[in-house]
Amino acid sequence: MSSHNFDLLREPWLRMRHAEGHVEEVGLLEFYDRAEQFTDLAGESDTQNQAVFRLLLGVFIRALRHHELFGPEDRLAETWQKVQAADDLGALVGEYLEAWEGRFNLFDATAPFFQAAGLHTKKEEYSDASVLVPDTGPG
Repeated sequence: MSSHNFDLLREPWLRMRHAEGHVEEVGLLEFYDRAEQFTDLAGESDTQNQAVFRLLLGVFIRALRHHELFGPEDRLAETWQKVQAADDLGALVGEYLEAWEGRFNLFDATAPFFQAAGLHTKKEEYSDASVLVPDTGPG
């Protein structure tokens, strides 16, 4: 069992840019609570920003479905009317995230976020994660 923890909901890791240009790191809960204060993602590369944006959008859509603001059969125009009429979207997303907070630990021993626990080769070797980052790569 891993002794490492990184709570993606509360630990600051999302690099966000404010209208004035300064950059701040926030966790997922704080991002959705204060989303109107940020103008852009400020990651280390466009590739990283795109990946983070897709994650944020996926969480947002899942939270809307969690609160039954829309379903697979709903019409898009009606869906957006419901979303725009919602009182506090940040709170709705926060409720969804907190309901599933056990799944947002990056180093969880049994269910690490977006990963397979204990993934290794037949020789019990582990690859460095840099092989997955096209902008940097190994070496």
